[in-house]
Amino acid sequence: MTEKEIYEVEISVKTTFLLEESLLPEGPFRFKYDVVVQNHLPYSIQLLRRQWFVEHLLLGAAEIEGEGVIGLQPEILPDGKFTYSSFTEFFMPYGKMTGYYTFKNLFNEELFKVKIPEFTMVYPILLN
Repeated sequence: MTEKEIYEVEISVKTTFLLEESLLPEGPFRFKYDVVVQNHLPYSIQLLRRQWFVEHLLLGAAEIEGEGVIGLQPEILPDGKFTYSSFTEFFMPYGKMTGYYTFKNLFNEELFKVKIPEFTMVYPILLN
């Protein structure tokens, strides 16, 4: 498995605080995150695994690993993209996540990892 980052696979994440699903002021604080995976490579790829590193203010870091995302192992065509949404909760008003996706090059079957950029989830009142 190649350990280098492949920049031709672009990953972006947008977060949203879920006020109606959070229990304020003590928590948990619930967030949605929308992920876009864009394949700029000249061949199709398949997202096989995810490895998340989740950092909580009180609980420290946790690692979450598993097959695919949201129960899928999507194939992404050249110049194609895959989008999905997922959810998480923190027991403090702040947390962050980063990690890796493992992909398979569907042309030559080679596996490679792509880093998921670090993103934060913050209870909006803390930003004022």
